[in-house]
Amino acid sequence: MTTDTTTNLEIKTTIIGTIDNGCDGAQQYILLTCLNDALFEHEAYQWLLPQVYRDTNIPGGYFCKRVQTIQKSDNQVICIVHHEYDN
Repeated sequence: MTTDTTTNLEIKTTIIGTIDNGCDGAQQYILLTCLNDALFEHEAYQWLLPQVYRDTNIPGGYFCKRVQTIQKSDNQVICIVHHEYDN
């Protein structure tokens, strides 16, 4: 469990699963649940992206610049984190 101090949201992360695409990367599915307030897609995106963001300038290097969000309920958002390689 991680607490975001800038917005005072207490967010629990649950890994739903990962689809491995080999050298093309992977998609990781994460359920974010806010324990003390409502959680909206834009808040989930702003909270998660800085934690998973990675960049590379190395051929074949790993990077992660994209997170998609899907509202599940008032306090839950499903996130898809796109892990990729610079092929």
